[in-house]
Amino acid sequence: MLESLVNKDVSTERIKEALRSITFTEFSIDGKEYYLKNKMDKIGKTLFRALKISEPAHITAKEEFGI
Repeated sequence: MLESLVNKDVSTERIKEALRSITFTEFSIDGKEYYLKNKMDKIGKTLFRALKISEPAHITAKEEFGI
């Protein structure tokens, strides 16, 4: 299903790789915790658009993730 949303030529394995590429680094400033979005590959960005999910901001406060 995701293959058809992204591109018919994209394999399931490639989609899994793209999902694994979506990572964050946790850090804190003055006791407040944040997440820094690491570089995401092109397929990862396409997945967010295809699923109509807003891509996280480059830096996001931990409470915005609801963690």
